[in-house]
Amino acid sequence: MTSSSAFSAWKVEPLSVSEFQALNPSPAGSINLDQTRHLLRFALLAPSVHNTVPVAFGLPLDRSEVDVFVRRQHVLSASDPTGREALVSLGCSVENLMIAAAQYGIECSWRPEPGLSWKAVGPSPTCSDVRVGSVQLTSQTVIPDESQRRSALNAMLERKVVRAEFDKAPLPAELKVLLRACVKPSERIGFELFESDRDKFAWGKLDELAMKHKLEERAFQLELGHWLLPNADASSVRGMRGREFGFDDRLTLELSAQLRGEVSMAADQLAFMARAGRGGLQSASAICVLSCLDELPDTAISAGRVYQRCALLTWAHGIAHAVHAGVCNVPHARAMSQATLLRGKMPPSVIFRLGKPLQGGDWSRPHSSRPDLSDVLHIPVEPESLPSSASINQALATARRIDQPG
Repeated sequence: MTSSSAFSAWKVEPLSVSEFQALNPSPAGSINLDQTRHLLRFALLAPSVHNTVPVAFGLPLDRSEVDVFVRRQHVLSASDPTGREALVSLGCSVENLMIAAAQYGIECSWRPEPGLSWKAVGPSPTCSDVRVGSVQLTSQTVIPDESQRRSALNAMLERKVVRAEFDKAPLPAELKVLLRACVKPSERIGFELFESDRDKFAWGKLDELAMKHKLEERAFQLELGHWLLPNADASSVRGMRGREFGFDDRLTLELSAQLRGEVSMAADQLAFMARAGRGGLQSASAICVLSCLDELPDTAISAGRVYQRCALLTWAHGIAHAVHAGVCNVPHARAMSQATLLRGKMPPSVIFRLGKPLQGGDWSRPHSSRPDLSDVLHIPVEPESLPSSASINQALATARRIDQPG
């Protein structure tokens, strides 16, 4: 059984346009807190490194805006010492928010925090949340047609990382065109698509090299063992359960204990674990690589936004995805990929593979857990100033009657 507190985030209802509008008793054109909360429930479904969910949101009362914060206590010190992976994760959340808003006729723009430094976003167990930017919300009149709207919202609700091996079937040509169009020139992100067996083998070998290096670091082992949770864990709102990797209950418990040093590990265990990623990359239909064309923190957020667009696009087309972060986080593997496969261009920031799982495996595994939205919100408002639950429910009931055919 799963705890409602740990998995209820995935039960968010994709409201109709009239239901969404009914959340706001204010004059047309304004966006209130309850509407913003609904959009943020989709932002909370975005992926994050080790499912740490290192994001928080602020809802200023004086403007239609969402402040975005990195929670430094959830930035991984061994896996992500600079905070780059956390910022990529935040970019995924920002993109989910903006896509959800567009389905209700709300235009969004991203405003990065001026002068944001890498030092400000790195791991820290004691520092408070750090603002990295804001999303400005502006009402508009263009609302997607119902089919497109439902498809976009459902993709966010259904999407998950699929770590099984894929079937190598080529991607449709039209999908490759759409993938390249996910990158906007203003975002300073490079995009490369690798499809040949030779390139997939090379990326697989680099991933194996990088993961073997990381797995031999004691701090990384301890960190991974901490975030690898038992399948029976029904309460932790962050972390990865073994079933998300295809592990049964016994293997999950054993591997987690081995990584934490509580149980002995076979001499070749780490090498075997590193080799698993290589097989996944070689099985892909294609490998996508995103590179940041500068070293600014905001560009890492842009990389996350582009990745999330690609992930949602491919999921809507029946194609799964899995991230391989090892090469991006090991300096010598990163430099080797830059010099060879990327032909001297900027080093990789996000690497993910695309394809369909063999024999349909892993499509139906449960989603990972999430904290409750209230746990990641900064709301400078007194409770009595908010609309009551009764008034909100009455407005939704009225909207649903309007939606019913006559």
